[in-house]
Amino acid sequence: MPGSQNNSPALRVDRFELIKMTYLPCKIMKMIEILHSKGYSDIYLYCGMSASGTNWRFIIGKITDNVWPGNQIIACGSLRESGEVEWSIDTGSAESLADDFERYYALTPAEQNPIFSEYATWYSDKINTLQENELLVFYADYPAPHQDWLLNAPGYR
Repeated sequence: MPGSQNNSPALRVDRFELIKMTYLPCKIMKMIEILHSKGYSDIYLYCGMSASGTNWRFIIGKITDNVWPGNQIIACGSLRESGEVEWSIDTGSAESLADDFERYYALTPAEQNPIFSEYATWYSDKINTLQENELLVFYADYPAPHQDWLLNAPGYR
């Protein structure tokens, strides 16, 4: 019917993903999920807010000795809704960020490890529950909205 709105779940998801992916931190969060699907399930993201509450801070590293966060840090930074990352000039999509991250850091696929796959599943489940434009925030100078998620995070220390 002309003029009617299509509220099918598929349309809502596509619209949600388009809106959600306008912020670089959201693209980085999705990039991690993409890297997991490419076999890099040992990559973790640990992120939170700066003391001022204006910058999203992140550490991307490798799970080491079945624990994260750890000393094997690949990249870290502090961003607002946009900005630059050292591994990619093209920040237009999570997919391009993932491809460039993989190339820039010459990643090698993770070995088979139950902790890695449990973490990748946990991570995907968690980020897919976030609301539109909601950032994953494990730490802050105030009660962080997702700090309780770490209580059952595989490998979190």
